[in-house]
Amino acid sequence: MELLAREMEKTSGMLLGSCRLMWAVTALGASSWEMRLGIRNVLRKQRNWEKIISAKKRKRKHERERRRAKLADERDPAPQLSKRDLKRITRERLLGAKETGPRLCVDLSMTTHMTIKEISRLAAQIRRLYGANKKSQKPFWLYLTGFVQNSPIAEECLRMNDGFSNYLIDVTPESYLDLFPFETIVYLTPDAEEGMLCR
Repeated sequence: MELLAREMEKTSGMLLGSCRLMWAVTALGASSWEMRLGIRNVLRKQRNWEKIISAKKRKRKHERERRRAKLADERDPAPQLSKRDLKRITRERLLGAKETGPRLCVDLSMTTHMTIKEISRLAAQIRRLYGANKKSQKPFWLYLTGFVQNSPIAEECLRMNDGFSNYLIDVTPESYLDLFPFETIVYLTPDAEEGMLCR
């Protein structure tokens, strides 16, 4: 039997069919009871392997059905909106913020003192600000003040931000002091002498 076991190991763990096994046992000179025992062991192992495989298949199928049922329960019964409808709703929300919502102004008057790398990062921040504001349920109306055409910040915004010219924001070369009453302005800067108190 040891010879049979070694011979079976040489077959890379593949199960031998009964005809091949008979030939292998006969070629090794095993007695008939050893031959029957070897066939039974191989067939038993094969049945066990098939049971394991079918159990795994049943388990996978059960898991798939369970996940589908869970997803069906979690889904919102509201109909899916098309991309065009979502854009229309976003546009209406932003334009509504222009009329009644709070205003957020980004002062770009200091960009003349910035390096190219700082200007590039500022353009990326403007893009992220616009994207986050657009997704918000209660958006701000955005102003970019001190924004001069053909300036480094203008060129960088156009280069880095696809569709920048179509952003729903007010862009002006004027100062924020000319646009808003002084008493309504809260100027946030990391260089402030006074800290902002949060309540």
